[in-house]
Amino acid sequence: MRPTEEQLPDWLSHQIVETLKQSGLSRGSITSAIQNLSDGYIHRSEGVTTSWEKSETQIAYLAYFLPLNFVRLQHLFHELNDLGFLNGITNYVDFGSGPGTLSLLLFDQYSNIFSQGVCVERAPEAKRLFEHLRKGSPQSIPIHWATDLSSKKVSQMASALFVFSYSLVELEKLPDWFFDLHEIVVVEPSDRTNGRKILELRKELLSRGFHIWSPCTHQDMCPLHQHSKRDWCHQRVLLDQPEWFSELEKDLPMKNRSLTYSHLVASRREPPQKLQQLARITGDLLVEKGRSRQMFCQDSERRFLQWLKRDDPHLSYFRGQLISRTQLNNS
Repeated sequence: MRPTEEQLPDWLSHQIVETLKQSGLSRGSITSAIQNLSDGYIHRSEGVTTSWEKSETQIAYLAYFLPLNFVRLQHLFHELNDLGFLNGITNYVDFGSGPGTLSLLLFDQYSNIFSQGVCVERAPEAKRLFEHLRKGSPQSIPIHWATDLSSKKVSQMASALFVFSYSLVELEKLPDWFFDLHEIVVVEPSDRTNGRKILELRKELLSRGFHIWSPCTHQDMCPLHQHSKRDWCHQRVLLDQPEWFSELEKDLPMKNRSLTYSHLVASRREPPQKLQQLARITGDLLVEKGRSRQMFCQDSERRFLQWLKRDDPHLSYFRGQLISRTQLNNS
């Protein structure tokens, strides 16, 4: 089974293309800026933030990183909506929002759920880029921008959904008020360092009375954290690339037919019973002599789903897929 391909909405794709045209930069200049920013992200030290004051950073982020992060968030929020996690939540805070990628997603697909948002971002250049992009959106949500959050301000809106999308990676430590929150979504790069940090954060959140809604379907110890010092949990999503993105990617060493991300969703609310009836595929397909297997997670033990090729030579699951435990038991 293949994962559903995620797409950018037409209006956002159009806004990006028009903005790139208005920049007057050649395709070679744009892809060079993308490569430079990518290298900077890979080699940056903890606590180093994106240099939004540079025009080449803005263009590179707009052309490449914003579309990819939009798709990652879109994939995650589809799942959270299906699980009922968004029920009863009307306000959100996007901490380290950059050019408002999360808000653009919520404008497009969840304006009937959210009535107000706060974007926390220090760079005025990122805010200006967001204001330009939002002009193409057919829907909108009232947004307030802030450069920082005090503990007092957080206490006034602690029940809002706080989203940390590729922002904790830029912090040396968590904000003092982090564990006072009620609803938390964390999305980070799917590398070992950041993935393992999320596993540590999961353990800490559970010890403080939070419930995990995703990626875990249980509240036990994480088997990847408990039984390994190298493994980490991440999702895989396919990208249906717009033509202009495919053309840019021809000049880049990075190829993105599929994307990965690590995430953690925690709440003071208990998850629904239906979550306990699910398991998540946490490994890629391993093809061995005469059989195939994939790791899955439903409790604190490392488990593998195994089947003989002769029984079903085409069977496979995609990494991050939720499947019923009944389906596992019948496989």
